Amino acid sequence: PRRTPFWWAAHFSAFMIFGHSCFDKTLVQPPTSLLGFLFLGLLWRPTLHCRLGCLSGVAVCGRWPLRVAASAAALYGLFVGWRELRTGLLFRRAQILETHGRFDEAYAAYRASTRVNPAEIHTHAYAGTLANNKLKRPEAAIPHLQRAYRMDPNFAHINGEIGLALGSMGRHDDALPFFQRETQLYPFDVLAHQRLFLCGLATGRQAGM
Repeated sequence: PRRTPFWWAAHFSAFMIFGHSCFDKTLVQPPTSLLGFLFLGLLWRPTLHCRLGCLSGVAVCGRWPLRVAASAAALYGLFVGWRELRTGLLFRRAQILETHGRFDEAYAAYRASTRVNPAEIHTHAYAGTLANNKLKRPEAAIPHLQRAYRMDPNFAHINGEIGLALGSMGRHDDALPFFQRETQLYPFDVLAHQRLFLCGLATGRQAGM
C-alpha cells in the first residue's frame, strides 16, 4: 500500500508506545496505552490466503476458512482490548487513590486488576509494594511480589521489595539474597546497600559488606 503521512505517523506512534513499554517508566500510562493497539490496527493489512486442494490437485480458494480465521482474530482482539481497558482503568484508579492516601481502596483496586489480567507484572508489583509499605501487611504483599518475581526476576526494584517484605516478617535470612541481588542490579543505589547492610547485621553475615 501507498505510504501516506498518516501511515508513517501511526507507525511512529505504535513504535514509541510499544518501545517505551519495555522500560520501567513508561511514556504512556494506562488506559491510554490501548492507543498502541489502535495504531497497530491501522497498520495491519490482511494478507491471509487460504487455499484448499482437491483430489485432482486443482487449488480452490476457500472463503469460509478465511472468514472463520478472521472472525476468530477479531473476537480475540476484542477480548484483549476489553481486558487491557479494564486493567488500565483499575490500575489508574488505584494510582489516584494511592496519591490521595486512601491505601485500602487503592490496594483493592490493584488486587482487582490482578484478577482481570493475572499476566500483567505491574499490577502484582504495585499491589505487593503498597500492601507492604503502606498497609504494613507483608503477608498480603508476598504472594503479589513473588508472582511478579516469577514473571521477571529483575523487574524494577522487585528484589528489594521482596527483601523488605520478608524482613518485616522477621525472615532476614530469606531476605538477604534478594537484597544482594538488588545491589547487583543497582550498584549506585545507596538505599539498596543500606538495606543490605542492615539485613547483614540482623543475620550476622555482614562481613565484606
